[in-house]
Amino acid sequence: MQAWPDHLLLLVNSVANLLAFVGAAVVLIALAVLYFTGSELNRRVKEEGPASGPDKSKALRLRVSQLQAELKTARRSEEAIALRVSRAEADLSAARQSDETKRTRLSKLETELAASRTADQAKTSRLTKLETELAAAKATNEKNSGRLAQLETELETERTGNKQKSSRLAQLEADLTVARTTNDKNSASLAQVEADLQAKRAENEQKSSRLSQIEPELAAAKKSAEEAKTLAKQLQEKERPRTISPERRTQFLDAVKGLPKGKVIVSAIFFNKETHNLGADIVKLLKDAGFSVLAPEPLNFFTTSRPPSGIRIGFKNPTDKPAEAVTLEKGFTVIGWPPEITTLVNAQGNDVAEIQVTPRE
Repeated sequence: MQAWPDHLLLLVNSVANLLAFVGAAVVLIALAVLYFTGSELNRRVKEEGPASGPDKSKALRLRVSQLQAELKTARRSEEAIALRVSRAEADLSAARQSDETKRTRLSKLETELAASRTADQAKTSRLTKLETELAAAKATNEKNSGRLAQLETELETERTGNKQKSSRLAQLEADLTVARTTNDKNSASLAQVEADLQAKRAENEQKSSRLSQIEPELAAAKKSAEEAKTLAKQLQEKERPRTISPERRTQFLDAVKGLPKGKVIVSAIFFNKETHNLGADIVKLLKDAGFSVLAPEPLNFFTTSRPPSGIRIGFKNPTDKPAEAVTLEKGFTVIGWPPEITTLVNAQGNDVAEIQVTPRE
């Protein structure tokens, strides 16, 4: 009956009301029949006077028997109708109660679904932002790689041209020596050759200067490419699930050694696999450290806050902080996850500390 739709419940209600009305009408009719039948019988008895013969007495007995039978039938019909009305009212009450329970459950589920959708939308938005940043980093890296290749090509071209110029310079110097040896009188030709030699030397110096300018640009482009690779690596690192590395495990165990250890529970956010996986690692870590873990798996909880560390330590009484909460705070701070403190907890006792794992921002 819990799965009945609203229109079926309304139909049952209408049928029950109709049955009640019909039952009441039948009862009134039966009472009226009994009343008028009794009045008619009394009237006939008065008119006929005392019984004057066996036939008339037998007829009266037969009539009385018929009336009694009709009266029993009317009473049975009245009881059956009353029973049907009672059952219909019981069904209607059960249906109304079921409908109210169903509406309450539906309202609760809608609230939980809205909260889950909000968390999922925030996560989707963060993932989209990270994908955009990664794409920008990749584009910058590709652009810098292209610029680096272009600068390397220009440098090689300049070096090739410089070699050619040096070869040409050597050739001109040889020509100048031959010209001076063979024709000391050709001063004009010698001056021209000297002028050409000076021009080539100046051009060679300009090429060397250009080469010196390109080399710093090449170094800067290489540095920019390395920075882009580093940024891309950092963005990829943010997308990996959080885990407790062997190094962090050792640091935590050393930090809490010899400190008070009491009752602890671990909670993780609803419908979030990453927080539940990290919570399971924390449960194992706490057991290895000697804490009394009350639940073998992380419990579910919901929160709208997002501490940067993704870890919160909570306890029920804000004025009575358990000793193990201080120990936990120190241990997580040592491994680089400094926790926040909260009193919104699943823990029922004042001597129980709770570790809440929330999605990282």
